[in-house]
Amino acid sequence: MQRLLRIVEETMNTSPVDMMLKFTLSALWNLTDESPSTCESFIKAGGLLLFIKILNKPDCDSTVKTKILGLVNNIAEVSPLRRNLMDKSLIDRLRELMKTDLIEVSYFAAGVLAHMTTDGEEPWSVDGVAHTDVLKDLEIVGEWAMPDAEMVAYRTFQPFFPLLRTTSPHAVQLWALWAMLHVCKWNRLWVTHF
Repeated sequence: MQRLLRIVEETMNTSPVDMMLKFTLSALWNLTDESPSTCESFIKAGGLLLFIKILNKPDCDSTVKTKILGLVNNIAEVSPLRRNLMDKSLIDRLRELMKTDLIEVSYFAAGVLAHMTTDGEEPWSVDGVAHTDVLKDLEIVGEWAMPDAEMVAYRTFQPFFPLLRTTSPHAVQLWALWAMLHVCKWNRLWVTHF
């Protein structure tokens, strides 16, 4: 983990975006997928702080943003780890990225926020950002068009099920349903398994 994070940090500080950086980000994203212990190791190794710093760079490449947000989404799927994401600068950046024209970036930014808000107002601990305001922002999902290509593949629908509880806010359910529709559109095998 430390070695991969060092590659990301060194590449971001010294080089333009290259295949090594993209490959390393993809590896980190895949390592944390549905793996709470790896997500926790990533946080403990300083990866989350590094990724927040990169996301805040004004010249951050959209491919880099997508991969970073995909990994942060993996962390947000793990309920006990969400407290690590309760950072005003991160939430502000996610709200901004959710409104971009790049659907891949918007999708993952909204996904992180959907997972973070699904637990309700009580665990929400971001000073200066109201839980209700973030839920209102998430309604942008209803305006999205389906992309012309597959953005992401999922092994299972398991990450979406907690978001679809009847107690989940409407905007959270909307994001989960949009995500499942996207997966089914591009992978017909899911339709037969679901």
